Amino acid sequence: MIRMVTIKEAARETGLTYCCIRRWILSGEFTYFIKTGNRYLVNLDRLIEFLNQASDERRHGGDV
Repeated sequence: MIRMVTIKEAARETGLTYCCIRRWILSGEFTYFIKTGNRYLVNLDRLIEFLNQASDERRHGGDV
């Protein structure tokens, strides 16, 4: 089941800041979200995958 959460809840779950997640959404760096009215809902599982992938790339020098 897909877990859609607000940016604030995603920040709490991941330890990132609200501003960091919002910046990724607005810049197009993270695309797994929907906008309902003026609120963004983030696919939490995809965000965690995104963070793990970024961590792996840093660990392996971008050769993942």
